[in-house]
Order: sequence, then structure tokens, then C-alpha cells
Amino acid sequence: MRVFKRTVLSFFILFISSLLFSAEFQMKVIKGEDDLPEKFCTVWKSGDYLISDGKNLALIGGVKRYLKSSTNYPVADALGCIISLAPTGKKLESELIVGAPVLRIQDEKEDVFYSSVKPVKENDPNGAFTVEAIALYKGKKGINAKVRTLYRFFPGEARVDIHPFNLDQHGKKGD
Repeated sequence: MRVFKRTVLSFFILFISSLLFSAEFQMKVIKGEDDLPEKFCTVWKSGDYLISDGKNLALIGGVKRYLKSSTNYPVADALGCIISLAPTGKKLESELIVGAPVLRIQDEKEDVFYSSVKPVKENDPNGAFTVEAIALYKGKKGINAKVRTLYRFFPGEARVDIHPFNLDQHGKKGD
């Protein structure tokens, strides 16, 4: 009986500790500086998305605006791009810009800008939290495309898997 009680107690302790320490993601819209748990990015704006699992912080651009390079040259539209990724409590600042896709059509570079960002409800066996950014491309030569990028954030890790964009629709007008 004593062994049984110890076994049950051990499982109970493991269960409670897994509930307490399990990383659950939260995604919220930033309305002001008070919505940021700490200063980890200087290029945030009201309308951006904060993603946190308690151990790591990430920002995804939620509003259209151009981010500038160190030479003050516009490099990307922030909407739909990861603009920061940093561990919680380390007093680190990160101004990462990842995500703006570029299409190449017959040797011409075509910039694509995201128009929406939303969380995706997936049953990921690794517990990843997925965010989808979508861009609708309308080319000069009548080529249309829907570009979809998935960002997968993993609990307890400073890791984001970026699933390269998929062209869900394409073709010329009238096709």
C-alpha cells in the first residue's frame, strides 16, 4: 500500500508541475507601451501583435509602415513580419526583420506586402503556436497570387520555424 501511495503522489506532483510550467502562448494586440511586459523592441507600434509563452517574447507587425535600415533606407513593410524575438527578463533588445517575401517573375523582382495576420488553430504535436501572414499579389502583367507564410513558435524555445510562402492561387486575369 505504501508503494501505491508513493506512486500516486509522484504522478500527482508531476502532473501539477507540468501544469504550472507548461508554456501556453498568448497573442495580443499592443495598444500602448503598458502592454509590453518589458522594453525589448524600439520599432513597435500600436496595433502590432505580442506573442509570449512566458519565456520568450516576439512581435509581429500588425500595421502597415516601412522599417528603415541602418542607412535610413526603407527596407520592408512591418505588417506581417517578425520584428522582434527575445528571451524574457534578459534585458535584450531585438529589432529583427523577417518575413517580407519577394517574387521573381521573368527576371523582375516583385515585392509582396502582407495584408493580414492571424493565429492558426492547428493541433501541433510539439505544441507550436502558428501565425499566418497573407499577401495578395496583383502583378503588372495580370498575374495574381495569394502568398501565405506560416510562423511556428515553439514553447520554451527561442525558435521560430518559418514555412516559406505558398502560392495558393496564381494565373492571369480571365484564366
